[in-house]
Amino acid sequence: MSRKVLVAYATRMGATAGIAEAIGAELERDGHQVDVREVGKVASIEEYDAVVLGSALGGWLAPTSPAIPATGR
Repeated sequence: MSRKVLVAYATRMGATAGIAEAIGAELERDGHQVDVREVGKVASIEEYDAVVLGSALGGWLAPTSPAIPATGR
């Protein structure tokens, strides 16, 4: 079943953007409709069936998006 997926990322040096693009390409190969966006440019997540978030391993990088609620986890 094809799903609409958002791959949103925060990056400082660009490496996470490249990884996000690779994840998006793999999901597209599996038949999903994918949007890859910097998290600060995400206006809404309501149109998506799934959301993948990525950032540096040392912790979440700013900016965030009001469209993606913080869970505190």
